[in-house]
Amino acid sequence: MLLYHLLWTLALPVCLPAAWLSGSERFRGRFGLPVPSRSRGDRPIWVHALSVGEVFSALPLVESLRNECARRPVVFTVATAKGMAAAGKFLSTHVDGLFYMPVDAWWCVRRILKYMNPGVFVLIESDIWPGLLHFMGGAGIKRLLVNGRVSPRTFRAYRRFPFAARRLFSGLDLCLMQSDLDLRRVMALGVDPARLEVGGNIKFDRKVEPFGREERMKWLDLFGFGPADPVVVAGSTHPGEEEILIEAFSFLRNEAPDARLIIAPRNIDRAEEIEIMARGMNLASVRRSSAPAAGAPDVIVVDTIGELGRLYGLGTVGFVGGSLVPVGGHNPLEPAGFGCPVLFGPHMHNFDAMADMLVAAGAGLRVAGRTDLRDSLVSLVTDPLSRNDMGSRGLRFVESNRGAVACAVRKVKAMLACGEPEARGC
Repeated sequence: MLLYHLLWTLALPVCLPAAWLSGSERFRGRFGLPVPSRSRGDRPIWVHALSVGEVFSALPLVESLRNECARRPVVFTVATAKGMAAAGKFLSTHVDGLFYMPVDAWWCVRRILKYMNPGVFVLIESDIWPGLLHFMGGAGIKRLLVNGRVSPRTFRAYRRFPFAARRLFSGLDLCLMQSDLDLRRVMALGVDPARLEVGGNIKFDRKVEPFGREERMKWLDLFGFGPADPVVVAGSTHPGEEEILIEAFSFLRNEAPDARLIIAPRNIDRAEEIEIMARGMNLASVRRSSAPAAGAPDVIVVDTIGELGRLYGLGTVGFVGGSLVPVGGHNPLEPAGFGCPVLFGPHMHNFDAMADMLVAAGAGLRVAGRTDLRDSLVSLVTDPLSRNDMGSRGLRFVESNRGAVACAVRKVKAMLACGEPEARGC
């Protein structure tokens, strides 16, 4: 750790003044400048999430911690501007403080650690910083990883440097991994098995309110869709996917002329580009922020944050982006939680265990590419019996895998000594 801290020491004289003078909230936050110099003194539960996806994963956990450990405040940190926007919108009323996580430079880490002085630190999924964990360990602060996962790409990187990987995980007192596969990958690196358990995936525990008739009609009226129009919802798409999706949708319209498409790109700054792409294929397209528009658009391009989770409820069929291109996919549970059949491409390595489980449960379909996507859309939209059966299987799949939040809360309570120490296992 000495060399690690030395390298940061060399960078700080340049970075700190630049952050101070920048005027950027995120830049200043990432160097701990807005953090008060005094200690909170109330030993909160500190939850950290990297970005938007982890923020949404953390929602049910934060709510449960507030209920189960009511005497402890909860503070929350994120690393990205979009993560901060999502946390501000959905978590601000549930937490007692919201900050950017500083970079792992010793001065920045010690500053936020002095202020937080947490009773326990809860890390969601990733963003493991060795310096922060090292200082926490020295202060006797318990460190818990929740929803831990190791993608095939990350596993290959770890295997090149197993010593560094072991050092990373040794900074955590307990790692609750999402699946047996994730557990085996971490154990293969030589991480102490006493620090590892399968805790499940807290994404299953996110509450999904069913679409009521009033909410559904509100969205349909806003978009100019008819009550019986089949709707394809493609979420978290990446460059290279939208063209394939729009082509497949155009083919679908030959069989279902009233079909509509909602595309929510992962980067909303690309909304105009996708809108122009759809118009270039002779489809009436409008951005979500411009709705309602004159006439009934064929394609809605979502350029807002935080609405995709509800828009899946409109879906006749859902598609999970980042999977037709080698990005690694995104969370397929959001459409499944609405009873919406889920399609995804071959590149789901960020959610490989979950994708395999969905396929095995008959709740999801893995499409090989352009032609397979086109044929699967037509099959599901035109065959309501198969579609409804697949959607029902998705609902049962989500319900049967709940419980990860309860497991995580038990571990937090044990670490805080809110309750009696309990045996290992969930």
